[in-house]
Amino acid sequence: MLCSACGIGAPAEQSADPPAAAQTGAAASSSAGDSQTSLSQGGFFSSIKQALKKGFDNEVVRGHFDQGVPPNAHRYYCLVDPKTGKRESNGVLGQPAPLADGMTGIKVDSVSLYSCDKAEQQGLLVTEGYVLSAAARRAGTGGPVAPVSRTPSASQVQTPAAAMTPGRADAAGVNPRLPPAATAAGVENLIAPIHQFIDGFNSGNVTSAYAAYAPGDITIVDEFAPHRWAGPNAPQTWAADYYKHARATGVSDGWVKYGEPTRAEVEGDVAYIIIPTVYQYKEHGQATLEEGQMTFVLHRAAGLWKIQSWTWTGVPPHPAK
Repeated sequence: MLCSACGIGAPAEQSADPPAAAQTGAAASSSAGDSQTSLSQGGFFSSIKQALKKGFDNEVVRGHFDQGVPPNAHRYYCLVDPKTGKRESNGVLGQPAPLADGMTGIKVDSVSLYSCDKAEQQGLLVTEGYVLSAAARRAGTGGPVAPVSRTPSASQVQTPAAAMTPGRADAAGVNPRLPPAATAAGVENLIAPIHQFIDGFNSGNVTSAYAAYAPGDITIVDEFAPHRWAGPNAPQTWAADYYKHARATGVSDGWVKYGEPTRAEVEGDVAYIIIPTVYQYKEHGQATLEEGQMTFVLHRAAGLWKIQSWTWTGVPPHPAK
């Protein structure tokens, strides 16, 4: 089902600034009625491969693109090796920093699922202000790359599609469809780690997704063998098995939409939450859906709810209509 894969460092909560010449107004606000340009996610396996490198010390920033709507807008950076001209496939979250030679280095926080090539093809990649070596400029172009400067308008910023059915709150800020126990616990705090986990997957911020887990033993139950993972490293082991299963079955472009909880039970510092979900992906290029639900067990420590276990339950895969 999901994959929280592997990340590097801590999550980047805010968009990092590019060099002074590349300021583009990434935090432009957007109204709900605006049409939006969507940069589809892809390259999940290339994201894993890129993240597993565990280091980007020899690479520099060649451009950036922005996705999301404030306050959830993020800036993703595209990297290139200045010596070989080899480009990384996926955008990364991180903190850029000027280098002595005029180029821009970066401390990478996590690897996203967004393709730099797609961003460039759609005219979203901003290259102005980034100094590159001759090898980096020639990479993939056969000649120098013309700089692109773009200040995205409200209609050019993508809205994350994770929230299938946003929760409705009454005047008191509580969800009338949830049971009293969940209301008393504080709905937003209770479901925050669930949203963080799935949103982290959907946005490619796998470090943030991992941070939604509680310390200690974790239990995961999913539809592919061996079906159950348990222990402190269960998320990583599950991710490795997901990778092998997906490669064997031709699965790519996984994405999860979720709705508001249909059931919530809270007793002290433990909680039981069920949310409806739709898992969409491609299987050998065919758009495929699985409607279902995810059941979470949460634990609260130091006032924060974290995930101790989750179980995926869904209908058999079927072609998207």
